[in-house]
Amino acid sequence: MFQTADGGGVPQYVVPSRHYFSRRAFPSLLNQVEDKIKCALHNAICGKVHITTDTWTSKHGQGRYISLTAHWVNVVAAGPEADSGLVHVLPPPRIAGHYSLTPVASSSYSASSSSYSSSTTPTSGHRKNLTPNFSTTWGKRQQAILKLMCLGDKPHTAQELCRSIEQQNDEWLLPVSLKHGLLVCDNGRYLVAALGLAGLTHIPCLAHVLNLVVQKFLKNYPDMSEMLLKVRSVCAHFRRSHSAASRLSALQPSCSPPHMRRAHQVELHLTYAGVSDAV
Repeated sequence: MFQTADGGGVPQYVVPSRHYFSRRAFPSLLNQVEDKIKCALHNAICGKVHITTDTWTSKHGQGRYISLTAHWVNVVAAGPEADSGLVHVLPPPRIAGHYSLTPVASSSYSASSSSYSSSTTPTSGHRKNLTPNFSTTWGKRQQAILKLMCLGDKPHTAQELCRSIEQQNDEWLLPVSLKHGLLVCDNGRYLVAALGLAGLTHIPCLAHVLNLVVQKFLKNYPDMSEMLLKVRSVCAHFRRSHSAASRLSALQPSCSPPHMRRAHQVELHLTYAGVSDAV
């Protein structure tokens, strides 16, 4: 379909082969993303990066996985051209005496936005003033998934998990002179033991703890669980049927309650949950 539609507009265009995407396009994109993350980590305001991690088993029998997400803060500055949305990432004090970083690219950014894109390149030499003509500076919280690893047939022991965490530390943090800060995860026995072997400080995940409290409450009150099953069944009916959902939306105004979206229950994964505010 794409070739048919594209052939009318640009007949001479040839769709690249699958080998082009698998051997050139995707690896090149991966390298670009990794370079941007390492550059942002290099400009972390302090010498430590906080980590959140989670382990889980694939529902499709593809093995057990572990993911690590880094959280840090960059110093962002805007000059007289702030109205145009141009911002710069500044070097933190810990490296300001060794490098002068010259912004080579910047893009639109809003203080209320959750993300922005920028790039800086370290150059040799020293500068006395690293923030010329910047009228506003602030700290911008950043996060990035460093690695999603499939443990495969490897034993899911504390030693193996510790080895996987230390491997990512050597790949991402040591090259830019950073260290692990706090590590937020659930209370899994092997994962907590792995953090102990690695000498890392474990912070229990707040979302995981609250989830355990709720699950324990439901076990102690079986009538509540039965009621929730009925509520889920009703919600599932309106999610599956467009005609039923449309009729419900039409009836809601006449019944006084405000229009509300139907809740959809999702399985809890702790890679991000409850940690953004904690770090």
